Amino acid sequence: MSIDKNTMANFFNTIPYGLFPANSQVIKSQKYIKRNISDDIVIEIIISRKQYICLHATGGIGKTTVVSDLESELPIGSLVLLYDCFVGGLYLDPSTPLHTYKNAIVQLSNELALKLLHVISC
Repeated sequence: MSIDKNTMANFFNTIPYGLFPANSQVIKSQKYIKRNISDDIVIEIIISRKQYICLHATGGIGKTTVVSDLESELPIGSLVLLYDCFVGGLYLDPSTPLHTYKNAIVQLSNELALKLLHVISC
């Protein structure tokens, strides 16, 4: 049985938006060109044991793309959670409170739960 967002929502008798209030709209690139920064980030995580890494640059430079591919660069069993605050420009709409800590915590917690359920079921 596959466990997805809808399965989780049904289990808790809610709609998927209740458990995933800030759904990512990041599309994984099919033609990813690995950047040197990816190796630097992996070294910081594995060798230096950094828990927090800040990746910053101007818009459109590829920050999201680098982070989206990061899980494939880390050891098996590693998990990467990406919180998409931009959501294709919806961050500008005041009726979509993507930057609230409540939405971020709910979104990230449930994404982690889904990933862990997938790891356990494999």
